[in-house]
Amino acid sequence: MKRRLTAVDIETIFINGSHFPSVIALCRKNVVVHKTNQYTNEGRDKIVKKALKSLMSKVRNNYVYTHNFSNFDSYFLLQGMKKMGFQILDVYTKGFSVIFVRAKYKSRMFYFKDSYLLLPSSLSSLGKLTGYDKDQFTLSLVNQNSEFSKKYLYYLIYDVLVLYFILRKSCNLVYYIYKLHFSKFISIAHMSYNIFRKRFLKYFLLIKSIKKNTFIKRSYFGAMVEVKRYYGKHLKYYDINSMYPYVMLGNLPWYPVKWFYNSINLDYFFGFCEVQIEAVPKLFGKIHPNAYASETVVLYSEELKMMKKFGYQFKIIKAIQFKKIKYFKLFIEHFNILRQSSIYIKKFAKLILNSLYGRLALKKSAFNSIHLSSSISSAARIEIFQYKNKFFFIILIQTV
Repeated sequence: MKRRLTAVDIETIFINGSHFPSVIALCRKNVVVHKTNQYTNEGRDKIVKKALKSLMSKVRNNYVYTHNFSNFDSYFLLQGMKKMGFQILDVYTKGFSVIFVRAKYKSRMFYFKDSYLLLPSSLSSLGKLTGYDKDQFTLSLVNQNSEFSKKYLYYLIYDVLVLYFILRKSCNLVYYIYKLHFSKFISIAHMSYNIFRKRFLKYFLLIKSIKKNTFIKRSYFGAMVEVKRYYGKHLKYYDINSMYPYVMLGNLPWYPVKWFYNSINLDYFFGFCEVQIEAVPKLFGKIHPNAYASETVVLYSEELKMMKKFGYQFKIIKAIQFKKIKYFKLFIEHFNILRQSSIYIKKFAKLILNSLYGRLALKKSAFNSIHLSSSISSAARIEIFQYKNKFFFIILIQTV
């Protein structure tokens, strides 16, 4: 099935509290630029209509990417499609943002997507992956008689060429290595999840019991921000490189073995425990965001072992034991090898590695479950705490 890929960039101007498109650039094999000086609703409709007509081709399936589709671009394009008589078949939203539109015009299908969700970097950063930056880019494509400034068009053409080039390169990479079509994915997490399922999945992980899932879900906490001080001088910034891929290499819970309703030997236990916190030591930072005195919480056993080591006192109420498995070992090792390649493939591999773990808890299926995301986030907190306790003069701690 033939697929036509188009990169689109829309530059707007802010007048009297409203944004109006001033220049729209499209890139397939060549760059097409539409421009207007009419900053009114009528002028907006005209330039968007011209851009949509430029998308027409003999190919049935057309995939259109813009790097700002979730914000202004989707509004302009949807308004134009409505006026031109497009049949809007599907609209996916996230919060108040439109992230995907499937539409039909005559016999052609159009799929509008936000390329930023697939390539979460600025176009300037992506341009450096091609070996060119904006200072090296030639203006030979710009009409010298244009009433628009050369620099304005220069940025627009550079951005749309970079976006098209990186999208094309990503399509080829994903297809030739993993036999997957890049155009099928909405986000980098969606793509990472499907690569894992197709090439690296060996065991199904679904926990069918509602009781067990509900119990484990209580242990899952995502990103955490701690502000320790509000002012500092001569500050240093530390970043733990590839923290989530690193902790995903270790042992993770595979499937539940049995429940315990009495005392257990925590040193030889692996799973999740419901505990009542009896005493919290005075430490510089917290290990777990909800581990307060007198609270009853569910914790991952490895996190509980560290809390015990640092002086937390608690009583175990009940626990569920799991078998261990190094579930992501092949996946992590494969992409770590890819990271030794070119600057673009290194960036692609890093995005894939950092995007998988959160997707595992998105929905319940045979391929994922909450116990994986919970154990991974707990392992990351364990890793972070080693640095919290080592460096006393810390202003801010953030995990994302």
